[in-house]
Amino acid sequence: MAPGGRRTRAERSDSGGEVMEGTRSGGEAEGGPTAGAVTVGVDGSPASGHALDWAAEEARLRGARLHVVHALALPLLAAAPFAGPRTLPPTERMAEHAAEVVDGALRRAAAVAPGVVTESSVSPQSASAALLELAEHSALVVVGSRGLGAFASMLVGSVSIRMAAHSPCPVVVVPPPPEGEPPRERRGRVVAGVHGGEHDADLLRFAYAESRRRGAELVLLHAWRLPVAVDPMMLAVPSIDMDPEVLTARVREYVEEGMEPFRAEFADVPTEIRVEQAEASRALVEAAEQADLLVVGSRARGNLRGLVLGSVSQFALRHAPCPVAVLRRHGDGPPPGPQRLGGAGARPAG
Repeated sequence: MAPGGRRTRAERSDSGGEVMEGTRSGGEAEGGPTAGAVTVGVDGSPASGHALDWAAEEARLRGARLHVVHALALPLLAAAPFAGPRTLPPTERMAEHAAEVVDGALRRAAAVAPGVVTESSVSPQSASAALLELAEHSALVVVGSRGLGAFASMLVGSVSIRMAAHSPCPVVVVPPPPEGEPPRERRGRVVAGVHGGEHDADLLRFAYAESRRRGAELVLLHAWRLPVAVDPMMLAVPSIDMDPEVLTARVREYVEEGMEPFRAEFADVPTEIRVEQAEASRALVEAAEQADLLVVGSRARGNLRGLVLGSVSQFALRHAPCPVAVLRRHGDGPPPGPQRLGGAGARPAG
């Protein structure tokens, strides 16, 4: 029996890595060790500590389990012919350090969110590989914006970006507070960047649910702008109205159309729609100044769709002062916006 009444268990990575040791407080879960859990990557750094605090509180709000994972990023060792590569076993010092990191994280989580069922694992894989594997069965994955050791590459733009672009479940990237400053005070607001129409369904459901859990208002923000150069031929087409007020009104209608299926289910969540003629990335980051959570989609463009994030999502991850939740958008159609509402020259940002 592990210290504190936690049972020790063992798992094996699907990638053929060495055995991962783990602990659990509470009963077994159906569907695998992380089924429906909030999963968080830790490395003992202050940044991962902030992510852990957020994840523990999120697990409490959801009534979910918290899965703490530490990645060793062990090098691969070439095996015999016709056999797959295997990872080198961890040294005794590496194993001791991993146990210290995980035990410290579990104690911290228990202090932040008493009563939350916790479990842990140590993966031989890289941080992104370990988290992506666990994301298959997690309700949510939480990472810090930078870290140490195997998570040292978790500077926004590398592992965090990869997680946000590839994770099958929502990913939340938690930035640390500015150096020397205390954690941000609660704002009581969730901001979601929306396109409008059916493209927002998953994002809206997530944003509404997060707002309800926090007793917060929800702000649905759509920012758009006209291209710098407008073809004079477009202005000669009677059906295209380039009046910004007209386009803004049409975009608002489209956003309202997208949120209509959720009005009754989330009638208790105060909702505000904002339509701004501005660059989406900057509009979202500015709105995030007064938010507890920013929710954006990860729709990629062109032949790299699904491999990289859109520019708006990347900008938000780099500059938003609050945690940013990224959801992969589904569907390959063009993003809704003024150009689909009678303003073919308008260009939505996002």
